[in-house]
Amino acid sequence: MLRNYSVATFNWLVAVAFVTASVNNIAIRNESLGLYLAVYPFVILSMVFLPKPFIIIRETKWFDWFAIVFTALVVMSAALHPNSKSVTYVGLYGFTFIFMTILLRNAISVFGWRDFIQRSNVIGCGALSAIAVTEFFSRYIYGANPLLRLPFINPPVAVCGFDIPRSYGLSIEPTYVAWYLSTLGVVAIWYVWKQSITWIFRIAFAVLLALAAVVTWSTSALVACLASAVGVFAYVILFDRPRLSIWRRNIISVGSAWLVTLVAVIAVIVITIPAPSLIPCLDYVGMKPISQAIYGYRDMQTQILAQKEVLTNRQSVAEQAGDETEVVRVQAALDATENSLAQIHSENGAENSMSRYQIWKRDISKAIEKPFLGWGPGYNSSTGTSSSLNFYIAAFLESGVVGAGFLGLFLLFVGIHIARSTLPSKYVFLFAYMAGLIHLSTQTRFFFPFAWLLLSLFWLENKRQDTELAS
Repeated sequence: MLRNYSVATFNWLVAVAFVTASVNNIAIRNESLGLYLAVYPFVILSMVFLPKPFIIIRETKWFDWFAIVFTALVVMSAALHPNSKSVTYVGLYGFTFIFMTILLRNAISVFGWRDFIQRSNVIGCGALSAIAVTEFFSRYIYGANPLLRLPFINPPVAVCGFDIPRSYGLSIEPTYVAWYLSTLGVVAIWYVWKQSITWIFRIAFAVLLALAAVVTWSTSALVACLASAVGVFAYVILFDRPRLSIWRRNIISVGSAWLVTLVAVIAVIVITIPAPSLIPCLDYVGMKPISQAIYGYRDMQTQILAQKEVLTNRQSVAEQAGDETEVVRVQAALDATENSLAQIHSENGAENSMSRYQIWKRDISKAIEKPFLGWGPGYNSSTGTSSSLNFYIAAFLESGVVGAGFLGLFLLFVGIHIARSTLPSKYVFLFAYMAGLIHLSTQTRFFFPFAWLLLSLFWLENKRQDTELAS
């Protein structure tokens, strides 16, 4: 009886973790401790009471040792170069690369209720998508956001070209909504699509998630999905011809696969190259070319001034309508933009207007000064320096080439394991995994759980297939 209760408790808590995975704009204490983290202490406690918990350790794969060594090197770097953020960042690295990617993954694969957890992911993705789409149309049509009454860390006020709002859902930034949907959302669409339910619901669910991803107007998400599609097609064509023959008979021909790959490559090139004739079109939907974002064709000051203008107009509308709550919220956002402008204009604030490329160049140059074990976890944060805007560069800066090398090996062999599995749905997971890793090249919040919970779902599906074959 106790065994049944412990397994049930664990599965319910994991379900909560999946449903709340994207809720990072409502804090427990600060930005690094979003509400989504609140469930994990209880998940860890429930794992202690699982029957024969040592089985979780036994499920560890050989390539997991790369993640373990990487985490150990981060701890070593923190000991050699301590700073005010060392403890926090060591905890986040351990949480991500020991607990999430190994222990929780193993526990879910052994004790997880497959359909229950998959449906929890569907509920989470569907609810988040409904919130994001509702937010977008509320802001676009009525100029109001019904979610502003929530205690957000970062109020959802961002817009793109022609004052088109970017949807935040319950995340700190619109990009995180797109990141979530391009990883766990892809698996949710696949799971719903293979169920014996009415085709209307399946299409409606897929359209809802796709629309939610679109209204974030995230350039990085678009490129991540296109690049992942290219990668998956290239792998099938080059290394999995038997699978390709199945596709040829049932879904598409080899020529169609090449055509789709070519279109995806051209789309990536079009988005990447800053063609002047395309910039107005892309700006209209908020999709500025990637090279424009990287090399800083429009500096940070111009973006902040544009946002200030939008906020000022919104404040005027709120004042005319007598909406005091909206006036206060918009004024707070205006104050934040003024502070950002002041930092840019100040002597010490020059880096705030640096382009992404300049930030990458700065951090790589700094990392080369201590190439082996880096400057220690949390170095930029502890010195008040802006984020690296690239997790892989941040890992190089904080743990050196040795630590970043072990991290790269771990991520590489996980991808190879997915690609070489016999799971019929492996390309769904490979696409989502690649998209998740590409997103990490534009941000440093590696501790957000999207890509790591994705691995748990893959191992859960793989374990179920092994069990069915054995029986």
